[in-house]
Amino acid sequence: MVVIGIAGGTCSGKTTLAGRVRKRLGSRCSVLPLDNYYRISELPFEERARLNHDLPDSIDWPLLRRHVEML
Repeated sequence: MVVIGIAGGTCSGKTTLAGRVRKRLGSRCSVLPLDNYYRISELPFEERARLNHDLPDSIDWPLLRRHVEML
């Protein structure tokens, strides 16, 4: 397995690039957007609105790791 990490600032084209790579590689490629791993689902709306998504603690790293290992 090859893992490709795409990083960059807001609106820098990360999602567009990931989509193009996936389209080119087809079923051999999985995309795991880091946005899917924010710890927000269990929080009330007021706390979600105040959450700083730039902090590493806002990500559920153990869940992301399990998903990568499953691949």
